[in-house]
Amino acid sequence: MNSVNPLKPTPTKALLEQQFLEIRCKILDLAAQLDRLQRGGDLEAIEGDPKWTRIQKGITILATDQPAKAQSVQELFSLHYDPDWKKPSPRF
Repeated sequence: MNSVNPLKPTPTKALLEQQFLEIRCKILDLAAQLDRLQRGGDLEAIEGDPKWTRIQKGITILATDQPAKAQSVQELFSLHYDPDWKKPSPRF
């Protein structure tokens, strides 16, 4: 039986071997989605759009060597905490 120690991270080389195809697939999917936006012929129409700006910033984060990329991308696409936010009440 091949047991995995949850306290010891998987070696980088083994992780690359295990996850290469999944990572490749996600990169190809992202590239295809960006190609579709470009084929729309009007990228100027989305310049300054907050969604497009976040996508571009997210790609920039992925291209860096900074640690905790997942956390940075999650924070980029999340709403900031509002301590005064009121939970909506049901309408019935």
